[in-house]
Amino acid sequence: MSTLERDLYDVYSELIDLILKKNKDYGSAYKAQGLVGVLIRIMDKINRATNISKNKIEIKSESLDDTIRDLMGYCSLYLIERANNSKV
Repeated sequence: MSTLERDLYDVYSELIDLILKKNKDYGSAYKAQGLVGVLIRIMDKINRATNISKNKIEIKSESLDDTIRDLMGYCSLYLIERANNSKV
């Protein structure tokens, strides 16, 4: 296994754990407004990441890495819902 493969495995393994944990905590709240709602959450995360990095601010409750992980999670959920032809 190459270094990139191992690094990708590590990142996505952590992401899977995070998505499952948040889904347990929040349920499937992301489904409430359908795919448009998921896209809005994605835009919220992009805006937050842009603001954090552009203004070089530190937010104690959520780091830039946390925001990127959430963004990846929402992107994953979007793809899953699209693949399942859900009415979400």
